[in-house]
This record gives sequence, C-alpha cells and structure tokens, in this order.
Amino acid sequence: MELQTYTKERGAAAQMARDLEVSPVLISQWANGARPVPEDRAPAIEAATDFCVTVEELCPGSRWVRVADPEWPRGKPLLDKTPQLTDLPHPQAA
Repeated sequence: MELQTYTKERGAAAQMARDLEVSPVLISQWANGARPVPEDRAPAIEAATDFCVTVEELCPGSRWVRVADPEWPRGKPLLDKTPQLTDLPHPQAA
C-alpha cells in the first residue's frame, strides 16, 4: 500500500506525525512525493502504519534485507549497503 493511500484511507497522518515526532506537513510531503522518505525513517514509518506500508514501497531505490524479528511480521528491515558489482568502479584500460 502506498503511504498516500494509507494516510487518506485511515486519516492517520496526524497520529503518524505524533508517533514519528515530525510535523503533519512533512508526513503529507512524504505521502504526495514532494519529498522523498529518508531511508533512516522508513522502518519507523512501516511500524507506524501497522506494517501496511513497507520500506520497499517507501524507498524503492534502496536495497533492503529482512532479519527474523518476532515484532516485525515480515522480518525487521535493514539497509543492505553491500556494494554490488555494478556499484564498483570499472578499471581503466591500459
């Protein structure tokens, strides 16, 4: 589910703002795409949405792994910062 859908359907933006200790305006900006959701905020948003909006949906350009955790239905999300082969610099031809 998208954050915008969640906040509109549930009218939850104000409560989420209180839970995350941010302004409701910032929640609105994240939800409508005016500002990207910071990677470090995504897990807290997932938890605040009762796990309806996932970190993968909030930050689709980031690589996430999930580790077993009984408090997280799909596993606790962690950023995968491992460099991929495509991230490594190409050696210059001699």
